Amino acid sequence: MSAAFANMTREQLAQIPAAVPPPGVVPNFVDPPSDGYVLIAVGAALMAVMFLFAGIRFFVKLRIQHKVSADDWTTLVALIGTCSYYAICVYGVTRAKFATHMWDISVSHTMSDEFLIVSQPFP
Repeated sequence: MSAAFANMTREQLAQIPAAVPPPGVVPNFVDPPSDGYVLIAVGAALMAVMFLFAGIRFFVKLRIQHKVSADDWTTLVALIGTCSYYAICVYGVTRAKFATHMWDISVSHTMSDEFLIVSQPFP
């Protein structure tokens, strides 16, 4: 199948859905429905809760107990990692059309830089 795509132009690939739609469903490349806003809203709410509890934790450790231990540093690393992951998710939803059905995304879009950058697993 990829050999057939190799001979097609970018405009032709933009008209082919990345997956076969279910019976009776027409691909929508112009304004596809997406549940990405749910990912962003729930993620933002959970990030707020995370920062609240982490802030309380660091306040207690620094102001009341006056000592920081190894588990506090790992909590800080986890906060940074979580923020990075959320930023990648927001980028994926807003630019790469994550949370959109594959039949509403063209083959051309799946080969775009936005889609490939977010989709690549990191070693």
